Formats: sequence, C-alpha cells, structure tokens
Amino acid sequence: MVRWKQAALSACALGLAVALLPPGSAAARPTADASPAGVDWFADEAAGFAKERGISEAEARERMAWQLVAPDLDERLQTDLGARYGAVWIDVRDGDRVKVGVTGVVDGPAQSAVKAAAQAVGLTGGYDLVSVKRSAARLAADNDWLGEELGLTANLGGLSMRNLGRTSNCSKPGDSGAPMFASHVAYGILVGGVEDDCDTVYQGIRTAERELNVNILH
Repeated sequence: MVRWKQAALSACALGLAVALLPPGSAAARPTADASPAGVDWFADEAAGFAKERGISEAEARERMAWQLVAPDLDERLQTDLGARYGAVWIDVRDGDRVKVGVTGVVDGPAQSAVKAAAQAVGLTGGYDLVSVKRSAARLAADNDWLGEELGLTANLGGLSMRNLGRTSNCSKPGDSGAPMFASHVAYGILVGGVEDDCDTVYQGIRTAERELNVNILH
C-alpha cells in the first residue's frame, strides 16, 4: 500500500472555503440585537476582501452581502424550482456574482421563481440565471453513488483512513483541506498525497458534510 504523507489533516475543517455553517451555529454572524452600538463586525473582512480583489471597500461589502444570503436563496429555490433546480454558487470570475443553475431553457417561469426567491431573501441584484444540464437532485444522487465507490484505505501520518478516493491531481505539503471540485461541483476534501508525485487522496463530500456538520453548496 502506498504510504501517503499527511500535510495537515486537521486543516480539513479550515479548508472548506465553500462550506456554510448551519443556521444557529456558534459561528453564525452576530445579530443586530447582540451587536454593541457602533461596532462594524465586517470591517476587517471587507478591507481584506477589497485588497484581495483589487476593488473598493464599498464594492467588497456589496459582494459580501450577496454571499451572505446565498445559502438562504439555495434553500428556498430547492422548493420553488423543484426538479429544475440546478445549484447556487458564487462565480469569482464574474465579480463574485451569485449564479443560479436551472435545467433546460431559462424561461419565464424560472425567471419569475428566482426573482421572487431573491427578493424574499433580500437579494435585489448581483445574480444571474444559468442553464445547466443536470439538476441538483441528479448531482446529489451521483455524489451518493460516488461515495459508495470510494474504497481506498490510506496510511496518513500513522493514521489509517478508509473510504477515500484517489486522483492524479498534484499537491504539496500544506494542501490538506483543499476542496476537490470540477466546475462548480464539489466532490470531496483533499487529505493527503505522495510528495513529488501527482498522486493524491480525498475524503468524499458526503462524509465531510456529515463529520463536520456543514452544508456545502455543490
């Protein structure tokens, strides 16, 4: 059995850049009632985001506001669009706009449903409808099937881990916890790899969601 080097297994919980903690969790953003007067909870985040993107702080705050309501939009559209619901994701290549995937042609009924849902969660702009080939339900079923197919056991720093997937992606020490994805579809979390060789192993997305108690937009 190949012996993989674990860069930082505990980073799995920190590497979920796309992970969203469930409502009511301890890490949820402060409510207005709990906020001391004059405290700007997002000052540092907005400043850092603006610097990273090369945009103004005002624009950074606008984009952050879009992202904060994306989980609510995702939850609402699963019901409102039903079988036509594809996904909700943030497109960093298009100004961090919120994208809503709809199967088939983006027609009037789909536009009306998304507009109503967006307004209900406080999103008045910064989103686009995109035609996708597969629904979220189909992707979930495919991910469940993939999870059942993951059967690799790897030794990571003396710890034996089962039900892992194996890829030819290249990785370096410190990459543990990085998301494994294709397009906007999340497949799992990178947990280790062979140094100086493009041979990595990852934990399936369903196991990551269950063990870390998070909801992931995928």
